[in-house]
Amino acid sequence: MWNALKTVWTNRDIRIVTLTMFCLGFTFASAWPYQSLIALDQLHFSPRGFAAVLISVAVIGMIGNVVIGHFSDLAANRKQAILAALAAGAFGFGLFALLPSKATFLFCMLVVVPISTSSYGQLFAVIRTITAQDPTEAASVNSAVRAVYAASWIVVPGLVGAWIAYRQNVSDSYGIAGMAYLFCFLLYAAFGPSGGRPSTQTTQRLRSLIEALRLVAARPIFIRIVALALIGMAHPLNAAVLPLLIEGPLQGTTRDIGLLAGLVAGLEIPFMLLAGSACRRMPTYVVVAIGGLTYAAYALGLSQATALWHVYALSVIGAAGAAVILSLFLSYLQDLMPDRPGLGTSLISIEGVLARAGSAATFALIGIWTSLAGALLIGGLAGVVGVALLVLLETRGTPVEGLPKAA
Repeated sequence: MWNALKTVWTNRDIRIVTLTMFCLGFTFASAWPYQSLIALDQLHFSPRGFAAVLISVAVIGMIGNVVIGHFSDLAANRKQAILAALAAGAFGFGLFALLPSKATFLFCMLVVVPISTSSYGQLFAVIRTITAQDPTEAASVNSAVRAVYAASWIVVPGLVGAWIAYRQNVSDSYGIAGMAYLFCFLLYAAFGPSGGRPSTQTTQRLRSLIEALRLVAARPIFIRIVALALIGMAHPLNAAVLPLLIEGPLQGTTRDIGLLAGLVAGLEIPFMLLAGSACRRMPTYVVVAIGGLTYAAYALGLSQATALWHVYALSVIGAAGAAVILSLFLSYLQDLMPDRPGLGTSLISIEGVLARAGSAATFALIGIWTSLAGALLIGGLAGVVGVALLVLLETRGTPVEGLPKAA
């Protein structure tokens, strides 16, 4: 754990990327906790309509991240793609804050978000390039960087929640996110590393986008992505359901939403560092399985919550599981394509689209076949199934070693 933190601090390029990731956390921490409130309460989307938007965002983001990830492996400099993504975020989120409407919300969600969020994956691709010589160290460094990213969630959601309560304008959360994106852009433009130049041999082998897509769709890789998606499905579902659960049946406020987001983020940090350290002693998939079961237990427990203090108590379990989902899913997927850092990192977007599709489909059932609590129950059960599938694949399934390498 301490070795990873020392690497982050002493390596200049990793330090700059980590600082950018910390600032990038301000963008998500400002907007994400209030997304469902904006869509349902302010803009009057139906649950099914909002679910359709979430699915569309995930699909568009997946396609964009895979394409960007593939071509970033060919580029001599990943910096331009990162800066373009950050600039898109500053423009799109700022536009909605100035002109809040269904049209600008859809533009922000369907165009800006898929582009801007690719900066997250590409920053981790830069880190993977720097730590490529030591896969074990790479997992620990990823966890340490992700922990620093989570640190921004400790204070920001609570402050934004208090600001929204004072201003009575939830759209301000997107304005704050837009300003944070602008700061990230200026920071990385001035100091950010390029991400390295690929070798000629690697470039020649990676020229075909179709080849890259076939590799992504190869059964040994894709079925592992499905397993992770089942494990992670409860996480976006919790993000959509929890604010409604707090302001509805549990009779909380927007301040509780922000405080819980900050509390969970603070608890995630030590768990992320411990998870990265655990990968030095056991296979990454084992740590992922333990984290998946922990988050499933959180979702199942939350589905039975009848008072606001239950949510606060369960946040410790939720933070432990979320720490693994948020930090080690990426490392596990990067290990499937160790010589393709951009494409390997983009696999997290495919996992994300499958997880969000499952959570959005479950969210759409609210009010038809299930309730807010019932949706969380479905998410928790899906996580248990995903853990079982992952363990089966790693112990008895198709290995990935036989897949073609880039170099």
